[in-house]
Amino acid sequence: MRRLIRELSFALAVIGCAGTIWLVVVGGVDTTLFGIPMTANEPMRPFLLATIALAVFIWSGPGPARAWSWVQQATAGFDDRVVAGLLAAAVAIAGLVYGSFVAVGADAYGYVSQADLWLGGSLRIEQPWVADVPWPNAKWTAAPLGYRPIEHVESLAIVPTYSPGLPLLMATAKGLLGHAALFWIVPLCGAVLVLATFGIGRELGSSRVGLAAAWLVATSPIVLFLVMPPMSDVPAAGAWAVAFYFSLRSGRFAAVSSGLATSLAILIRPNLAPLAAAILIWHAVRDRRQAMTYLAAVAPGVIGLSWIYASLYGSPFTSGYGDLGDAFGWANVMPNLRRYGGWFIESQTLLGVAGVAALLVPIRRFWPCRCSSSRSIFSISSTASGGSCDSCCRAGRSSRSAWRGCSLAARRDGAHGRSRRSGSSWRSGCTRFAPQRSCRRSSCGRVSAPWWTSPAPSMTRRRSAASCSA
Repeated sequence: MRRLIRELSFALAVIGCAGTIWLVVVGGVDTTLFGIPMTANEPMRPFLLATIALAVFIWSGPGPARAWSWVQQATAGFDDRVVAGLLAAAVAIAGLVYGSFVAVGADAYGYVSQADLWLGGSLRIEQPWVADVPWPNAKWTAAPLGYRPIEHVESLAIVPTYSPGLPLLMATAKGLLGHAALFWIVPLCGAVLVLATFGIGRELGSSRVGLAAAWLVATSPIVLFLVMPPMSDVPAAGAWAVAFYFSLRSGRFAAVSSGLATSLAILIRPNLAPLAAAILIWHAVRDRRQAMTYLAAVAPGVIGLSWIYASLYGSPFTSGYGDLGDAFGWANVMPNLRRYGGWFIESQTLLGVAGVAALLVPIRRFWPCRCSSSRSIFSISSTASGGSCDSCCRAGRSSRSAWRGCSLAARRDGAHGRSRRSGSSWRSGCTRFAPQRSCRRSSCGRVSAPWWTSPAPSMTRRRSAASCSA
């Protein structure tokens, strides 16, 4: 009987896998068999069948321990760096194949059109005809989404609202490779995000920790959704992930690379600039000369952004959204904490909460060496810095880097030394994580997660700055 169950379950697992692959490749089946209509369009059903059948096969046959040893033997020859590279390539290909190559929505239009303005040599668009408009606030009514009128001097021109980092990257790509290349930036940044996540995991724990974290980022519904439109969330996350990766390494080159990545991240998303303070303190604790090198590398981005703000809006402390002091306030903390907490649980399940809590458990067993605990403290402070910045922000826009996911994966695994010493598997490092930003409402009203990703029952809570295609 046990043998029969094992053979049947194995056959069902093979059929389920074949059906899943078929539906993913073909897209669905709608036919008639012996006069009975048969329709199959959802790959999740045969996938669940294959999963359950495989579990039954393992239970009735070799057992979990022996099955896991088979998996370890089969993957022993794999290079984790190659697997991480394949994950990064898959994310980039998904963005290039299924991404948008048109500027639909307010954000996409603002970024793409600003890139053309950079190539044209001026960020000002003169609109002299506005002087003839008879109604009040004519300059504001004539400014499209993503632009605002100049108010600090007498002028009828409009200037971009959005930060210049992503448009500068797009302008560079378009100037070198043509118009279509500016839409490659976000998918390529998605690949960089996955690779940087893998690198952070290697520095925090082990290569398998990094691979687990890279897998979680590459299969995140939010990452896969935001890697397709030309918006700044994934580029900002990728830049901060690179900055954190190099901050964990030693040497002048690492400090310069971390500083340049931070400089770019600030240009892309200035509201997350306080994260640079956490990296600077980390460098200062380790080596003051390295901290000064990092600070010097960050300076160009900060100075350039201040100059652009002063030129366009009249003050280095005024962004396209208004005065920076008005954009942040303690009154926004509690509402945003409730929103982010709900969005985090909805998109990442309660396992993500367990991973955050695990960071705070002071158990010596989890800290085989002092460097692991100190790096985890760095990860906690960095996450708190970014979270406090976003929680005070009026707009409530969140662009999380891969840093949190890597630190959680490393923490749950107990770091590299624990794995090597006890021989425990790296499965314990698989904490649910994804760069956090709730998906926007689209023209169809709701956004559902791809079937192959983690549960995301509702990712449409974001109310402000809705981006709808025409």
